[in-house]
Amino acid sequence: MESLVAEAEAAPAPTRNSVQHRTADQELRRHFDIPAGDKLVHHYACGWWKGRVPTQGFIYLTVNHVAFHALILGKESKLLLRWTDVTDISKTSNYLMPDTITIRTRDAEFAFGNFLKGTNEAFKDIQQLTNLAMKSLMNPDDPSYKRDLELFLTTRHSASKKSSSSALKRELDAIKTTERFQMLFQLPDSEKLDGRVECYLWTPFNEKYRNGTLYISQNFACFSSHDPGKVSVVIPFKDVSYVIKTDKPPRNNQVIDAIHVAMKDRAAFVFANIQGPDVVVKKMSGMINAIEINKEEEEEEDKSDDFETVIVGPLMSLFKEDVDLSQEATKEIVWEKHFGSFGRGVSMFRTIEATRLIIKGIPNR
Repeated sequence: MESLVAEAEAAPAPTRNSVQHRTADQELRRHFDIPAGDKLVHHYACGWWKGRVPTQGFIYLTVNHVAFHALILGKESKLLLRWTDVTDISKTSNYLMPDTITIRTRDAEFAFGNFLKGTNEAFKDIQQLTNLAMKSLMNPDDPSYKRDLELFLTTRHSASKKSSSSALKRELDAIKTTERFQMLFQLPDSEKLDGRVECYLWTPFNEKYRNGTLYISQNFACFSSHDPGKVSVVIPFKDVSYVIKTDKPPRNNQVIDAIHVAMKDRAAFVFANIQGPDVVVKKMSGMINAIEINKEEEEEEDKSDDFETVIVGPLMSLFKEDVDLSQEATKEIVWEKHFGSFGRGVSMFRTIEATRLIIKGIPNR
């Protein structure tokens, strides 16, 4: 498991940026007038293509700026751009300018090449920083931007002492992983990925175990099979009754280290062959308890509020359509059969069969 087991096994050492990173930060601020709050993410040795021959120096990537500095034979070359001024970035390679990253603004373009190492890594950093800048430019009060910026500026305990990259660089990777998680399961921007673990999910509709990854955030447990499109599950913790480790999973002669997730609607999910099942159970149970506490507090606040709730009927009753009743009846039968095999609601088993049914049409009722 990438974070949950590591968190339980030992208390990690406090994060500290490497000496190389601190030295680069001092050099950056010695040559450029950059606010103290504008943190250095990473720096790379590279060349700035100002002419036919690149000027070799260092490119510095901060939260708000990209800077370049070189000093060769007493001649200084400097460049400072704001990420919000960047209109386009690209990576190209040819015989004269191999592995070149081009940064364009409204007025000019700047090409950087001859990276001693990490051209692809540098390009990914630039992409992420540009995306963050665009979020702040469009809506600085957007909760998703504030969340990403908080992650970006927070030093996590999981940083490695031996790593030459800064803690901010690792936070950038964490933001990217969280965004992929949100997109994969269509979750709110507020969800932060807490950890993930390889495991098998028991799929009762075909009585098999499907290999994949279990993801855990503050409000959801999600599973996606390694074989794309085979099966995925989104489990809201607010709908979970309890989570326990089980010694008797389905076909228990084939699997070990299983956990049983019981839902309030009496449905259940079984995950097996989990590394560190006790840690996963503890983590998920903690998330469920936190949600229950928040729910009780919200209910108390609702009781104190003096307002009347008006229940409105479904829109399908207010806006009726002229449909073929026989076709609707056929759709309803097919969907009911699907629900009987794959479950209902948010936490149903999501498979290619559901996609095919949606394409054919969803019943009005």
